[in-house]
Amino acid sequence: MATLHCYLERGFGGEEVQVRLDGRVVFQDRATTDLMMGFAAEITEPLAAEGDNVLDIRLPESGLSERATLPGGQGDLWVRIRLEGGCLLALVGTEPLGFL
Repeated sequence: MATLHCYLERGFGGEEVQVRLDGRVVFQDRATTDLMMGFAAEITEPLAAEGDNVLDIRLPESGLSERATLPGGQGDLWVRIRLEGGCLLALVGTEPLGFL
């Protein structure tokens, strides 16, 4: 079974973050980036083997949101979530992240 490896990275300063995978809450907490480690939180969840998966990220206090469609059947996926310049970004890749 394929796995989603999701990391909340830079830019988080204690705000509430909600992450849903196909409508199911997989993370809901306040997140603060640890500058020594380079990330605020790690989320690992199984992905559906067929069809697309939808990843929704929301910061309710600031009204920011981002949605990424994750292709099914591609194997493990790595998603980096960042706050940069007032924007919420979700970067999807098929290779493990460098800090792992």
